[in-house]
Amino acid sequence: MSARPVGTWLLAIAGVAVLATVVAAMAVIGSPAEQRRQRFDEQRVRALETLVTTIGAHDASRRRLPASLAALQASPHGGGLAIVDPESGAPFGYRVTDARRYELCAVFATVQRNARGRAAYLGTEWAHPAGRHCFTRETARARQ
Repeated sequence: MSARPVGTWLLAIAGVAVLATVVAAMAVIGSPAEQRRQRFDEQRVRALETLVTTIGAHDASRRRLPASLAALQASPHGGGLAIVDPESGAPFGYRVTDARRYELCAVFATVQRNARGRAAYLGTEWAHPAGRHCFTRETARARQ
């Protein structure tokens, strides 16, 4: 038996092993496109977290919620504040529900799940489904 057929078989086996590894990795961590969608969702959540903090500072100093995100951005608290989706450029949703409560909305590309298969991201505070989702938040005054 010559070395050539053995080398060909080893090359074929190595190719199959590499292909199986790539397929298994994509099954576990997702495709590059899925990873990209998850990164944009993480950016959306970070932007919403910043909005919550800035809305809280505005409310603490002015004793009222901002009328809109654009008004918040124009206020002394909102310099450089991101009020639009990092991927689409569409404005985040914002709605005052009463004197101390409001909603922040965004369109998410993915469902965030924890190890048990339940939706979760950064704890349950920012858990979200795919699609448009609104988070209800309240000011520190509401908790007093």
